[in-house]
Amino acid sequence: RDVGRPAVATPPSGVKMFSDVHRYLNQRHSDIQWLRSMHARKDVQRKEAIAECQRQLEHDKSERSAQMKKFSEEMQTHVNRKMSTLHHELEDADMMMMNKENPMNAHDRRKLQFQIDRMSKELAAMRAGLNLVADAMDVMCTDSYPARNLIPGEDEEA
Repeated sequence: RDVGRPAVATPPSGVKMFSDVHRYLNQRHSDIQWLRSMHARKDVQRKEAIAECQRQLEHDKSERSAQMKKFSEEMQTHVNRKMSTLHHELEDADMMMMNKENPMNAHDRRKLQFQIDRMSKELAAMRAGLNLVADAMDVMCTDSYPARNLIPGEDEEA
């Protein structure tokens, strides 16, 4: 263009220009509304998920509490049993000490010897039974897993 020449007036087309801008702004407004609604939905979903996690956490907490209570009760009964056993053993030991102070009479010695003899016989019978079981296992193993006759060159192929 020439700098010295006056500008030629153009017909007013401003309405068309503003309608394009107005349409663009309406589209942006609808996009923003859509994003708001999407974020609101996601926010609700996340809040529901958090609430579910909190419910699950409370459930797990109560479950662990119940397990710990049960465990502590079991341990208490176990300790009580052990203490009772220890108490009886101490009483028996005291009785044995009192008996050691007094010489054993013949009846007590016969009774103890009878118990020792009976236990010896039971151990011998148990040993004999276990020997029979061991022999049967040896026979079963040799019958079930016989030695393989290897064909020459068979190991080289595998």
